[in-house]
Amino acid sequence: MAGELTRVAVQYPVLRGAPKESACYPETIHTDPMEFIITVLILSLQVLCSQGCLEGCRCYSTTVECGSLGLTAVPPNIPAFTQTLFLQDNDITHISQWDFGHLSQLQNLYIQNNSLSTIDPGALSRQHSLVELALNGNRIQHLNHSIFEGLDHLRVLYLAGNYISWLASLTFRGLQ
Repeated sequence: MAGELTRVAVQYPVLRGAPKESACYPETIHTDPMEFIITVLILSLQVLCSQGCLEGCRCYSTTVECGSLGLTAVPPNIPAFTQTLFLQDNDITHISQWDFGHLSQLQNLYIQNNSLSTIDPGALSRQHSLVELALNGNRIQHLNHSIFEGLDHLRVLYLAGNYISWLASLTFRGLQ
C-alpha cells in the first residue's frame, strides 16, 4: 500500500431547494488525493496573489519593486508581508509615521534618489527588523534625534548625496 494513491470521497451538504445530485451541488465528489493537494496549492497561490501587487509595481515572494514610477508619495496598501521594498528613483518628498507602520517584517528599504526632504519622527520606529536603509540622493537637510530609534538591527545606512547641514545630538544612538 505504501506510495499507492486511493480516491477520496468528499461529502458536501446539499442546499435546501437544490435538486439532489444536481451538477452544481453534487452530494459526493470523488477525487484523486494528489489532484486535491494540487488544487488546494493552486487556490492558495491565487489567494496570495489576489492580495495583489500595487499598480505598476512588480512583486515576487516578499519583495515589492516600485522604482521609477514617478510616485510623489509612499503608496498605500503595501502588502504587510513585504520584507524588501524598492521605492528608488521616484519623486517622493515625505515619509509620514503611517507610511510603513504596518510593515513589521521589513528588512530592506530602498528609497534613494527621490525628492525626500522630510521624515516624520517615528516614521521608521516600527521597523524593528530593518537591516538596510538607503536614503542617499535625496534632499534631506536635518535628521531628528529619534529618526533611527528602535532600529536595533540596522547595519547598513546610506545617507550620501543629501543636503544634511544639521544633526541632532545622539541621532545615531543605538545603532551598531
